[in-house]
Formats: sequence, structure tokens, C-alpha cells
Amino acid sequence: MNKIQLGILGLALAMGAQGASIMIANASFEDNVPTTNGCGVDCVFHPGMMSGWQPTGVPANYGTFKPGPPSTTAFFDLIPDGVNIGYAHFGSELTQTVGVTAVAGLTYTLEVDLGWRKDYGIETLGFIELVIGTTRVLATGTTPAQGGWSTYTAAYTAVAGDTGKAIAIYLGSTSAQLGNFDNARLNSSGTPLEETNPVPEPAGLGIAGLAVLLLAGRYLKHG
Repeated sequence: MNKIQLGILGLALAMGAQGASIMIANASFEDNVPTTNGCGVDCVFHPGMMSGWQPTGVPANYGTFKPGPPSTTAFFDLIPDGVNIGYAHFGSELTQTVGVTAVAGLTYTLEVDLGWRKDYGIETLGFIELVIGTTRVLATGTTPAQGGWSTYTAAYTAVAGDTGKAIAIYLGSTSAQLGNFDNARLNSSGTPLEETNPVPEPAGLGIAGLAVLLLAGRYLKHG
């Protein structure tokens, strides 16, 4: 490996060690302006409206919600980020596959704010998962106060077999739950794993072959 290759590797390792924020489309559900269903002063929701995320389930059970605090506090006392939240109720799910793939050795940390509506019991909280390939990690956190929010976190360190696998976020609910979500964040940190047995590069093979030929010629000349 030459000095340029070593420099590039060193730069990549340093960048991995510093960590990086990974882009999530419509992370705080502010890209859409709900308009269809009024629920109070400054309160409106729009079923089926969801840019950046791939929803599953009945369209009436997922969408974009502007609960209305501080004008309307019937559902929440505050919103963690912006004025909108995303919701997935009664078995619906919001999924997003981000634009990067897993790198062995890096730790991926997902944080999403989970809300507890005032008009439903605690058993109705939804769930959050970080998915690397087929590995699913359930986010955990402190149960929010009713009408409030709490950050739930899922973390996973990619192993060698995970390199190149898709990274996805799942925001969902069971058939009896009302998932309410806001302010999704995803970061990577750590140092990428180096190859333990790298394959020789074609240029390196060519140089090695030339060296063998030169040695063979010198041997024949003096043999």
C-alpha cells in the first residue's frame, strides 16, 4: 500500500471516528402542511399525508398532525421540534431507508421523540426500531408524561457481515396503539474495520510480476 493509499485510509478512519449525522428526509414532519381536518385552534391533521416516509396500513390511520400547542393543548402540551408530528395508529407503520449503507465497525444511533396523547391511556404508545439489514433493534426510553414527549434511543454496532446492508427506521404501532413521533435523528460513530486480508491490487500484482521477471532474467544471465 503506497503513501497515497495510506493517507486515504487514514482520512476515512479519522472521519469514521469523529462520527457523522445521517440525513433523514422529513425528519420532523414539517415538509407537509395539514389542511383537511380541524381539531381546535391551530390544530389540524391530514390522514395519508406523509412525504419522505413509506407508510403501510390503512391511510386513515397515518399522516401529518399539527396538534396546536399552545393554542390547543387537548392532545399535547408541546411539540419537540416545529409544529407538526407524524402519526401511525392501529397497526400502521412509517418506514424510511436512509441514503447510506452500513459500514462494519461503526455504531449507528437512532433517536426519536415519542409522544403520549392526553386522550388515550399509556398502553397506546407506539414503538421505534432501527433496522440494519434484517437486524431489528427496538428503541427504549423513559415513558413520557401524558401530553408530553420522551426521546427513545436504539443503537447498533455493525459487524463485518453488515457492510453494505441497508439502514432503515421504523415508526409503528400495534393494532391497539397510537404512535406519535417527532424529531428523528440518526448518527454514526466509531472507526471502520480494516480488511484483515486485503486482495492485492492489480497494480501491485503487476509490480510483483515485473520484479519476478527481473530476478529471473538476472539469474539466467549469471547462471
